[in-house]
Amino acid sequence: MRILVTGGAGFIGSHAAAPLPILNIGTGVETSVTALVTHLQALAGRPLRFHHGPAKLGKQRRSALDATRARQVLGWQPTVDMRTGLAQTLAWFAG
Repeated sequence: MRILVTGGAGFIGSHAAAPLPILNIGTGVETSVTALVTHLQALAGRPLRFHHGPAKLGKQRRSALDATRARQVLGWQPTVDMRTGLAQTLAWFAG
């Protein structure tokens, strides 16, 4: 939520009548689902139940978002790493 608010609020407000471009918002660092769950478990201080099934035929297996266009159009760049972002998100949900 904070990424969108700090990254795009000024742009969206100043371009309300124009169509908005499609932008990737990400760190550019590939992170597996297993690594994500491992980090969440460490932050939560307990094991989390998850099921990692076999890959589905025809589905994309890997991805890393390139935020170059967001940087060019919005002047946006990531300000926190994945671990810090997960910690902040978990704290927000915990209230």
